[in-house]
Amino acid sequence: MGIALTYEQCVRTRSRLLDCQACVAACPTGAITLDDVGAITVAQGACIDCGVCHAVCPTEAIAAPFDEDAVLAACEGHLQCGEGGLPCVGALATEVLVTLGLRHEAPALRADPACASAVGHAALAERVADANRMLAALGRAPVSLEALPEAPPAPAADPGAEGPSSRRQFFRTLVGADAAPAGETLTRPNKIDRAKMQRTPPRRARLQAALEGVTVVTPLQGDLGFTSAKVLDPQTCTVC
Repeated sequence: MGIALTYEQCVRTRSRLLDCQACVAACPTGAITLDDVGAITVAQGACIDCGVCHAVCPTEAIAAPFDEDAVLAACEGHLQCGEGGLPCVGALATEVLVTLGLRHEAPALRADPACASAVGHAALAERVADANRMLAALGRAPVSLEALPEAPPAPAADPGAEGPSSRRQFFRTLVGADAAPAGETLTRPNKIDRAKMQRTPPRRARLQAALEGVTVVTPLQGDLGFTSAKVLDPQTCTVC
C-alpha cells in the first residue's frame, strides 16, 4: 500500500508553535525529515513501509501502509511481524492495542528480532504498557508482548546471484508487498485543505466504537500516552 500523508492533520501544520518530531525520531531509515519551513517530508525511496511512523503520530497524519481493519479482523488476537498483512508489530498504536484487547480474550504480540524495523520494538513495549493500564481499568486481560527467538545466521550470499539492492526491497520481499516506485517524495501541498483538519482519525473512531457498552471496573492507574491534559494558566492567557 505505501504510507500516505495528510499534512492538514499534522500538528505542525495546525500550529507553528508545536514542534512534534515523533515520526522523524521513529523512522528506522531516516526517510522522514523536516523541510526548511518545518513541514514533514517523506522520501519514499528510503521508506520501507514498516508503519512505525504511523503508530507514533498522535493525529494519524501518516496513514498506515496496511489495512488496519483487515489485520484486526483476521488476526484472532495474535499478531506477529510480517504475518497477516502486518509489516511490523511496531506499527500498532496504543489505541489499536486497546481495541485488540477489547475484541479478544488473550491478545498477544510477537516481535521478530529479524524485522527490518526492529528498532521500533522498544517503543512498542511502552505503548503495550499504556494500553494495558486502560484494559485493566476496563476489566480486560492485558496484551502480552514476546520476542521471537533469534534466527540462525543466514548463509553468505552468492556474489553471482541477483538479490535485493536495498533494505526497502528486502523488507517488501519479507512481507510479500508489491514493489513501488522509488524516489518519489511526499512534500507539503501548496494549498491547505482545512476541511481535512476536522476529521476523526480512523483508529480513534475504531476505539470509540469498541468502547460502546464497556464500563470502567477499576480506576485508571497513570496517564494514557495517547491522550492529553489541558492546563490553563490565567496569568499568561490573552483570551484570544
